[in-house]
Amino acid sequence: FLADEESSRLFLATMAKSQDKIPHSQGLSSTDSVRIVKPEKVWLEPGKGIAGRVAKDKKSLLVNSVDSKERLNRIYEDCRFEIKSILCVPLLVKDKVIGVIQVCNKRKDVIFKKEDEHLLVSFAVHAAIAIENAKLYQEVAEKERMKKELEIAHRLQTSLLPDNPPQIKGYEIGAMSVPATEVGGDFYDFIDVSEAKIGFVIGDVAGKGLPAALFMAVSRSFLRAEAIGSLEAKTVMEKTNRLISQDAREGMFVTAFYAILDIPGKNLRL
Repeated sequence: FLADEESSRLFLATMAKSQDKIPHSQGLSSTDSVRIVKPEKVWLEPGKGIAGRVAKDKKSLLVNSVDSKERLNRIYEDCRFEIKSILCVPLLVKDKVIGVIQVCNKRKDVIFKKEDEHLLVSFAVHAAIAIENAKLYQEVAEKERMKKELEIAHRLQTSLLPDNPPQIKGYEIGAMSVPATEVGGDFYDFIDVSEAKIGFVIGDVAGKGLPAALFMAVSRSFLRAEAIGSLEAKTVMEKTNRLISQDAREGMFVTAFYAILDIPGKNLRL
């Protein structure tokens, strides 16, 4: 059993290498090979059952006369063998319970002894360190993955922004994008609608990270494709919206402003 950090409950996590031999476990013979199994929705509240008591008290428990399933919890109700004896020890890291190890039914119906408890406690010390190290490694790996994802999203976002605003006589046009700590789907664009007209786009995609950056790229491409040659901003947005709606996943959307500047006429139409 491993401990859930948020709720302090225990969940059943049966772990073994594919070629390990675990005799007398869930009805397996000594020649059966087992694999990693993580049962779903099997939880123990602190203090409930033998494993729950061990987790709460942070003390080993040896029971050689198991006669009540109330002490075992529903986990064992469907077992294909009878539970006669149990030895359970906590997994501790700096006095913090990260789980428990529980073994049942010593071979040949021999009862568990203090020597068995000492051996399992010694094993639990090393197991707890290994489990904690594995969790830390996963956390570091996840942070590294997120860092790389944000780097990719940032490069994608900046590569799609215009290098320079258009230079048009009689107009002073400028733009600036200051990304937050989390890269999102913010963008702006200038579109040559025709020789006498230019489109301005400001958009914001819902979400953060790589998914938002990718959705921004798709939205930008759709809008540019519809804008070139079209003189009505409303029509461009309606067609773009239909395209984006067909391609968008649930929860993904973009908020955008689009206007067309009539250069000689000096008017801006939304």
